[in-house]
Amino acid sequence: MVFYFTAVLIVRTFYTILFLHLLPLFILRLYWRSIKAPAYRGRLHERFANIPKRKSDKPLIWIHAVSVGETIAAVPMIKALQQQYPEHEICITSTTPTGSDRVKAAFSDSVLHYYLPYDLPSLFARFITRLNPALVIIMETELWPNMLAVCKEKGVPAILANGRMSPRSAKGYQRFSSLTAPMLASITTIAAQSKVDAQRFIDLGASQDTVNTTGSIKFDISLEGVVQTRMQALQQQLQIQQRKVMVFASTHKGEDEQILVAVKPLLQGDATALAFIVPRHPERFDAVQTLAEAQGISVQTVSSGAAVAASTQLLIGDTMGDMLSFFGLSHIAFIGGSLIPHGGHNFLEAAAWSLPIISGPTVFNFQSIADTLVAADALELVADGDALKALLQAWLQDETPFKKKGEAANKMLQENRGALGKLLAVIDQQL
Repeated sequence: MVFYFTAVLIVRTFYTILFLHLLPLFILRLYWRSIKAPAYRGRLHERFANIPKRKSDKPLIWIHAVSVGETIAAVPMIKALQQQYPEHEICITSTTPTGSDRVKAAFSDSVLHYYLPYDLPSLFARFITRLNPALVIIMETELWPNMLAVCKEKGVPAILANGRMSPRSAKGYQRFSSLTAPMLASITTIAAQSKVDAQRFIDLGASQDTVNTTGSIKFDISLEGVVQTRMQALQQQLQIQQRKVMVFASTHKGEDEQILVAVKPLLQGDATALAFIVPRHPERFDAVQTLAEAQGISVQTVSSGAAVAASTQLLIGDTMGDMLSFFGLSHIAFIGGSLIPHGGHNFLEAAAWSLPIISGPTVFNFQSIADTLVAADALELVADGDALKALLQAWLQDETPFKKKGEAANKMLQENRGALGKLLAVIDQQL
């Protein structure tokens, strides 16, 4: 036993030394990204745990949601926690400006928000001392060895919520099993999205006693309140109710180019058709507009505040926090990150609006959900841009069979709700 703990400490020490040597590169990467997205330069002190000591005596729940997707998934959980535990304060950490913006849009000043410190023991020791959390909830797969080790040393229970482990991620973690196994052993409870995810965590070293299958809280989407209000405001602004709207959500570099080539002849052949591209990263808003205009496509942006002209062929969703409302304006959805080897993005926001859903072939980030949708005849997977063009052409000619696919997607969503309640029960056990 002594030998085991010594070996674990040696491996983590080596990791820490390596991380320290790479830290200048991480900082340079922030500044490189800030060329297109200046917000990456801001609040650098928080990444070194230079935050004020919390003055409140209230117990604190710390939630880490790395970026936009994890934050959106966490919103219903956080709102439920605010209602169930009004005597607790909540702090949310993220690593990207877009994640930070989503936190601010959803919660304003009702929560604390900081960037997550770099994964060094001294930084997390300071961060946890100043926050004094009663519990940390980590969304999905954002696992850091020193973060979890320091939490365990300081007696802070850690829950991995909505945990997922793709085959690709599992292979990566397996390569560093001497670091991965003790890290997973430091987690108090893993609430996995599926039995497959749960088994992968166990295979990587998590104790079977700590792993539960609660389902994905992404099924527990609500379209009420702010989402509906914002969607109606966008309808009033854009005036696209008479257009055939194809939304391309969370697209990436290398994918936008394929989409524009696919949709250009469709837009030229049907004056009522409107392509609606929502790039995953804000720094690509201008790049996509430039790409489209270079192809002779007439472009407009949501942020312009104007109604969409009859001559406009492409609308760019360049406002933050509106993705769920954008789906409500659309008639068919392509989910990005899938025509390139990124692994895809969340299908369920489109399913909530009963939209027919299309994806490229790489969906390993959401494999279980993709398989369920395909089995329900609610998701079409296309191999490339040419196949995407053909499918959209078929939709423009006859929407009827596609509407059935949208209804099937929504039915699947409704049948799989309930994960949020199971996850809240797991959290309640710790609090």
